[in-house]
Amino acid sequence: MFMKSEKRRGLSSDIYFKCDMCNAVFCISTDDHNSTKIDVNMGAVSGIVSVGGGFSKLEEILACMDILCMSKVFYSKKHERVSDGWKETAMEKMKAAYHNF
Repeated sequence: MFMKSEKRRGLSSDIYFKCDMCNAVFCISTDDHNSTKIDVNMGAVSGIVSVGGGFSKLEEILACMDILCMSKVFYSKKHERVSDGWKETAMEKMKAAYHNF
């Protein structure tokens, strides 16, 4: 069996292996795409933003660990989703506080 290819999506990867004997191709993912939990990319963006950082800080931290960073475009898409989620949660909390006032 040998590694055929890798498809990166930010900090997660799908690694494809090919069997020498039967030529079957197998995929192993570094992140569970079917999970209801936050994925590694959203977690990284959410975490860096929550401590006051941004793309440059994330890039710097990952470089110190010798981990390739996601692209700025990919980061921006994830950042937008994180921000939208925070805004939605804040609005729900403010509405609940108003109704309980």
